[in-house]
Amino acid sequence: MERFRELEQLREEYLKLAREIAFKYGLTSGGKPRVATVMKVLSENECERLIQHILRNPASAENGSFDRYYREKHEFYKRKLIDRLKNELEDAGFNVLIATEENVLTGRYDVAIFSGRQVRVVNDQEQIAIEIKGSLGISLEQIERYLLNGTVIILVRVVTGHVVMLSAYEYIDFLVESLKDLKRKAERILRNKPVLVRGSQCRKCPVETCPYNIRSGNGKDDRFERIAMGDEEFNFDLDMLLRNAYPTIKKVTEMVLEVLKLNSKMMKETSAQRSQTGGKIIAAA
Repeated sequence: MERFRELEQLREEYLKLAREIAFKYGLTSGGKPRVATVMKVLSENECERLIQHILRNPASAENGSFDRYYREKHEFYKRKLIDRLKNELEDAGFNVLIATEENVLTGRYDVAIFSGRQVRVVNDQEQIAIEIKGSLGISLEQIERYLLNGTVIILVRVVTGHVVMLSAYEYIDFLVESLKDLKRKAERILRNKPVLVRGSQCRKCPVETCPYNIRSGNGKDDRFERIAMGDEEFNFDLDMLLRNAYPTIKKVTEMVLEVLKLNSKMMKETSAQRSQTGGKIIAAA
């Protein structure tokens, strides 16, 4: 319990720093700080001078040259998953809200499921998030951000057939230690006291004034390099997508039902305990 309180305190302190950084660097949308963007930049880069550059020039970290197939297969699988989820949840008698591309403080969930009682007031602590990876790539940084919401995450790697359920409660020690370091990094960014790190990033670093910058100087802009699959990779990828689609969907729906059934049982037990104690919850010693 003590470790959980420490995690909550560190999380709130880190989010506060992320908000301050967003306002300092003008990273806002509709007047609101882009907290998830700041967290992503902080987690994905070790050199803090590069972090500052990306915060000042967020477009420099974007890459719009990927084959549209990546996006299409993601949307295709998501539609298939939601269609099956609707049927399974209806058959099981669960009153839920299914949302796609759900924006939360630390990012955007592919699919989020809220209990029927949480539709009006969305509570990040009471939702199931499903993150779909249609290709071999995976972002552990993204998974960490989602765990910081205390959300149950079901991660699906369709091509490999992997389906795994993750909960922040299982990884409190990791999250606490990680937040300690991320918080210190954020504080240095706010104080404009970045620690430089020399490494592989220096070969493509856009900070030309950095003494560690070792770009080739060929004038090539990697943002506009076309990135697409070869024939063999495409054949394998599409084949695995179609073969693994419904086996992984079956695993996902089973996990969702498992979580919802457990939550329903806990709510019934809590309600029974309240009625036995005059409306009060008596914590065990």
